[in-house]
Amino acid sequence: MLKKYVELVCADASGDADVYTAPMTGKLLAIRMIPHGTAPCANTLDVVIAHYLDASVYVYLWAEDNLAATAAWIRPRFDATDNDNSTSRSTAETNVCEPYELADDRLRIILAQAGASKKALFEFIVEE
Repeated sequence: MLKKYVELVCADASGDADVYTAPMTGKLLAIRMIPHGTAPCANTLDVVIAHYLDASVYVYLWAEDNLAATAAWIRPRFDATDNDNSTSRSTAETNVCEPYELADDRLRIILAQAGASKKALFEFIVEE
């Protein structure tokens, strides 16, 4: 079953934001950024979405500078590896990539240069 998680992110007066999503479980199939209808972010928007495994270990799912203030999609994918994680299967096969798995995890959304009090809506499509 597909489930959509939605997070409205509001930048502060300096144009920055740092928030966490609600917990999600399943395969993360896509992330969509939708500009807010009345207070869209500037075209200088920098976006980072990361999965923090602990205070010092994290995986970037999306990191992009100067994202235009239009809707944008990404599909986070990672190389599949063999059983001992030593060899990427995508080097031997054609683009073998896996969706990112979440297990009651929260993702961190960081915005910079969004513009004062600007907003963006993020949708996370998860197969549970």
